[in-house]
Amino acid sequence: MCCSLEIGVRVIGWLQVASGVMLILFSTVALITELGTNVEPELVIDQGKNLTVVEIKEETIQRHKEHVAAKTLSAIVLIIFMLFYFFMIGIAGALLTGIRKRKPKLVWTWIVVNGVGCCLAASLIFFELMSMLLATDPGSLTNQITWLVLNTLQVWVVYNYYQEMKDGVLPAY
Repeated sequence: MCCSLEIGVRVIGWLQVASGVMLILFSTVALITELGTNVEPELVIDQGKNLTVVEIKEETIQRHKEHVAAKTLSAIVLIIFMLFYFFMIGIAGALLTGIRKRKPKLVWTWIVVNGVGCCLAASLIFFELMSMLLATDPGSLTNQITWLVLNTLQVWVVYNYYQEMKDGVLPAY
């Protein structure tokens, strides 16, 4: 074995913290970019439709409202992602604290949350496969399967550590 189970679990915890911080930074930049761009109304050009000036103004206002609504929705989605990343950093913190203080309940919390994540990923893969059968856009099925396999392996490693911790097999420091 190249390293102990505890070191592997610590690496998983710190990688989750680091990836959460990076994703929060990327989301913050995307949010600032999204909110920082001006929403200029796009002038509707009469393309042989014989529109009146009032109809052109109404169409321009309607497009402007749709654009503002789309920007608002994307900002809300980015904020929800950022909250999720903060939650995942907190769960990784629970894992790292559980390792350091030898508290199996904190390690178990990480296992449960990431196990639920694996189940959600498996259901997404199922829906992607169903969409492929229905000849719709399959999305990034390979990425989802890769994420599911890696996350399942992480849960397995942490669960083995949890079992050792619970059984009292870990060396004392």
